[in-house]
Amino acid sequence: MHTPIQVSIQAPGLRLTAALNSEALAELVALVQRYRVPDEAFRPPLGRAPMPEPGRPPFGLRLHHHREAQPQPSASLSPEAQAVRQRLKDLEWENLKLLLPRLAIGDKMLLIISWLEAQNSAPVHRQLFRAQFARTTEPMPANPGRDLKNLIHAGLLHAVDERSASVTETGWIRVGQLAGPDEEPGAAAVLA
Repeated sequence: MHTPIQVSIQAPGLRLTAALNSEALAELVALVQRYRVPDEAFRPPLGRAPMPEPGRPPFGLRLHHHREAQPQPSASLSPEAQAVRQRLKDLEWENLKLLLPRLAIGDKMLLIISWLEAQNSAPVHRQLFRAQFARTTEPMPANPGRDLKNLIHAGLLHAVDERSASVTETGWIRVGQLAGPDEEPGAAAVLA
């Protein structure tokens, strides 16, 4: 039996709350990612913070899901993103490590998280990420929490919960670019 998802949508003149089948989670996440408005658009004028009604979520879409969330299914990814995901699934860890030294810390983190998600077909828990990062010869980032938040704000990752993240369509496209033909000679051969 699937645990239902509680969805609340609040907008001017509209307040809708419904329980949906858990199969709708991937489509809801894709919808939120596709139509997300930057957080700055919801900031109230200084000194006037809107107060939601008691028991009601603030303006926007809220998802409440109590079982482990699933990553965006391959069917909802573009063919380009699906191809990158499949290449990472087929890639050995030792070959992936060859790409890391030339990347910025955020790209290293995105590449490792993408590889883990492709291997496990599930969102990546932060402990799994840290354990995998420790298997590299790279120094651990000074503030990985901040770096992960930056990847989320850039739309490359989606926070599934406080401790797990999933790669977005944009994130898969970025991973494909990290080892694309415009990079150093020989780098594209790792993901090709």
